[in-house]
Amino acid sequence: ATSTPIPVAEPEIVPPSTPELESGVAKQIEARNERALAAAEAFRKAEALLAAGHLARAEAEARFALESEPGQGEYVALCAWIEALKPGADTSQVTMELKRALRLAENNVKVHFYRGLALQQLGRHDYAFREFRTVLELDPRNLDAARQVRVYEMRLEKSPKGRPSLAPEPESAGGWFRRKR
Repeated sequence: ATSTPIPVAEPEIVPPSTPELESGVAKQIEARNERALAAAEAFRKAEALLAAGHLARAEAEARFALESEPGQGEYVALCAWIEALKPGADTSQVTMELKRALRLAENNVKVHFYRGLALQQLGRHDYAFREFRTVLELDPRNLDAARQVRVYEMRLEKSPKGRPSLAPEPESAGGWFRRKR
């Protein structure tokens, strides 16, 4: 007579679930959330400081936000704009950062708005105009972008035929366009 082997059940492998492990995961999640909140707050502070004309303090807050959350496109775009505001800005570095911001958040209104401001600052007015138009497509109620588009459209109307110019008027001939910083 032949004997049939008795099947042996494989032991079930259960990952260790200890209170220490669960506590460690919870702490990591909590730290990540705190970092994201601190970055968002720093970003808001940077925007307010920039609007008030405090470029150095705004840059410090914006850099903190970016270091805390490097995957946020609007943080990248804000830092790029701040960099463009500096005398002797590295145009290629700013442009590279603007492209990175767009890759991170393609349909983000703030990314397109800060890209427009940075491109305007770098003298790339055609591209800036397109960015402000994109902002209006994404958010038709954005007054800042609407204002920028209207100013560019007025400049196009005033420019000599065959020589469209989106460039701002020279400072002496109407520097009202430039924002006070």
